[in-house]
Amino acid sequence: MVHNPVTPDTARAWVDFDLDAVVRNARSFAARTGVPMLPMVKADGYGLGAVAVARALAEVEPWGYGVATIDEARELHVNGVLRPILICSPMLPDLAEATASVAARPTVGNLEGLRAWLALGDRPFHLEVDTGMSRSGLRWDDVTQLMEARNLLASAAGWEGVYTHFHSAERDDLATADQWRRLQQAITTLGRRPPLVHAANSAAGGAGPSYAADLTRPGIHLYGGRLSGLDSVPVAAVRARVVGVRRLPAGG
Repeated sequence: MVHNPVTPDTARAWVDFDLDAVVRNARSFAARTGVPMLPMVKADGYGLGAVAVARALAEVEPWGYGVATIDEARELHVNGVLRPILICSPMLPDLAEATASVAARPTVGNLEGLRAWLALGDRPFHLEVDTGMSRSGLRWDDVTQLMEARNLLASAAGWEGVYTHFHSAERDDLATADQWRRLQQAITTLGRRPPLVHAANSAAGGAGPSYAADLTRPGIHLYGGRLSGLDSVPVAAVRARVVGVRRLPAGG
């Protein structure tokens, strides 16, 4: 039983959060997949504190951290997080300089964004390929766009990574395998393989090294989500005060 003193913050309800459990989940995921992690700390660490989570996960030596926005990247940067930060939302071309100002890697998902980022020099970036999520990224089967990107990437020293998003790794093995095949085909069309290829989210991590590539991107598993093939422990509990106890007659 948890006995928290009554304070203004805990007078009614609160959340207990166990950073050690996050680290434990990260270690189990790394052991299952066998490659470095790019843990997702977007949305303020899924509402549990991005800076605190990033600092705790430093002991498992992740490659870097994934966020969704420039502001999220800035928060990590100004709080002393030194590992690479990847903004996983596609970069708007007009925000290239703002992205560079927070020392973050952008996700480039279209030719306009690619040109805008390359105009800033050889800063690192990751290219997104749409293999079926149909949300953002260069289409895996749009040979015209991929060939134009290939020409731009030929001399792009900052091209550090390429990735895709699995849309249903938790329930559709065939679709996931097909997306993986499409990613490999797109990389071939782009002409060369960058140092970092990544695709595996939490659910795909349940398949072990099958989709691990060079990096994995666990999110929900780190925060206690239960997925097939993975061993996770809860990291947060919502608690509330008992405000009264009543006795009722049997059948009342």
